[in-house]
Amino acid sequence: MKASWRPPRTVRRLIVTVLLAAVCSSAAAGILNRWASMGPVGVTDRVARTALRDAMAQALITYALVRSLNGVISVAQETDLAVSPAGVGVRLAIGQILDPVNDLMERFSWVMLLSTAAIGIQQVLMQVGIWLGGGPLMAVAAALWAVGIWAPAGRWPDLRRWGMGLMTAAVMVRFALPMTVLGAEAVYRRFLEADYRSAAASLTILNDAISDKAVAEAGNNGVSEAAPEGTDGEAHPGWLDAFMAYVDGARKQLDLRGRIDRLKRQVGEYADWTVRLIVVFLVRTIIMPLILLGGIWIGGRLILRRVLMGRIAGCS
Repeated sequence: MKASWRPPRTVRRLIVTVLLAAVCSSAAAGILNRWASMGPVGVTDRVARTALRDAMAQALITYALVRSLNGVISVAQETDLAVSPAGVGVRLAIGQILDPVNDLMERFSWVMLLSTAAIGIQQVLMQVGIWLGGGPLMAVAAALWAVGIWAPAGRWPDLRRWGMGLMTAAVMVRFALPMTVLGAEAVYRRFLEADYRSAAASLTILNDAISDKAVAEAGNNGVSEAAPEGTDGEAHPGWLDAFMAYVDGARKQLDLRGRIDRLKRQVGEYADWTVRLIVVFLVRTIIMPLILLGGIWIGGRLILRRVLMGRIAGCS
């Protein structure tokens, strides 16, 4: 069987060298990045930037909500509700009920600050990666590869292998973070968005429930009433008046304790929603990006270095 014709080795080296020279010059001049931004790669970059901006806005809104709620709870903790049925004083401290959720909110604010910083770091690193991977790093990699093709064997370092490895790094730096952001956003949309919306709405309701108005209303319902005065202006209540005052005070005490019980149930429910928000932001901004970045780096390194670059090296 007649063997297929292949160009001489020198011709193949020239073809690869010309291609590498074109890549090197276009990357150094910034043409490669500009050309990529006009195609599907540019669309991917814009979608990733939009996802990061939306995540940053959500993180800032949630952080502001948590800090506002923390301030409301701090004020409410200073309030004591007094009930005096039949002259017997009972004091109920709202702060004892709200103290656990206040501690949780303080820690959640630190989580939100960390998540906001992580999003900002991703924004900066993506901009740097797009410029570096499609510019200087790619140009140096192509130059090393081209020189390594013509370098005498045994006298020079294996520049071609160095160039291939550096080009692998350039491609990864260029595309890894946008793909990571898109992957994390897809996971958020599919699994976490519903929890985020429910939890944010619940925290907003909590902010209203523990507002100064609610505390003032509860306090007004628990204000002690003075005993009715006699005709001479002195406090000489009869047994019927004393009994009615006792019944009225007991009714108010039961109503106030009912409010306190409802507040306890709300605190437990909203603590659960706060934990869910912590999970949402940690997974979206830190855990998933790290997992996806590691997976893309390992997978891309194997594909580019062992398959694509191996074939090009064989042709040279």
